Amino acid sequence: MKDLAERALAALVVIATVGGASLLFYEAYVPGPTTEAVATVLAPEDPQDRAATPPRYLLLELADGTRVRADVDAFVSATPGDRVVVADVTTPLLHRHRYRYERPVAPGGHPPAPAERPTVGAAR
Repeated sequence: MKDLAERALAALVVIATVGGASLLFYEAYVPGPTTEAVATVLAPEDPQDRAATPPRYLLLELADGTRVRADVDAFVSATPGDRVVVADVTTPLLHRHRYRYERPVAPGGHPPAPAERPTVGAAR
């Protein structure tokens, strides 16, 4: 009987561990609803991380005054005061907002439509 109780407890521990890891993976890697927002660049990197060149993220201020950090996937030559478009990705379970740099705002002040953006390898 003691052996059966130990096995049942071990099975519950394994189920809880695998289930918890699955939920964490889902929260971290499965994107939820995504919208675009226009923001102003405050700084091209975190003031505490001066060694990151090019910056891995931008410190931004959204239109409503909220200050956020946006991940950067490629080299970006953004300077403070530039206006950029960011993707606002909401996580599916906890509804946290994550921001990702998308593109700069066009000189006219409006972000270019996705159809107007050049694609990689497109003929010029």
